[in-house]
Amino acid sequence: MGGHAGVEFVELPAGPATFSESTSAPGSGSGLPQRPLLQLHAHLPHPDCRRLAVLTLTTTAPARREEYRAILRAIAGSVSFESPG
Repeated sequence: MGGHAGVEFVELPAGPATFSESTSAPGSGSGLPQRPLLQLHAHLPHPDCRRLAVLTLTTTAPARREEYRAILRAIAGSVSFESPG
């Protein structure tokens, strides 16, 4: 995964998933505070192999990455691809 770090492959109740992270900062001319943004990503392929659920959690607290990664893992673990009706 280009630009992604901490890539992890796991088996969740909904099937296989990957977790990764990337860090970025607003452009210097954007007028936004120059605080780094940590983006945590989860990719869960749909069982039909034609679709993909992508979950992203973004924070301005990169020092708490493990806590945010645990939050995203809990959210991804609750994903279900079952038809509601």
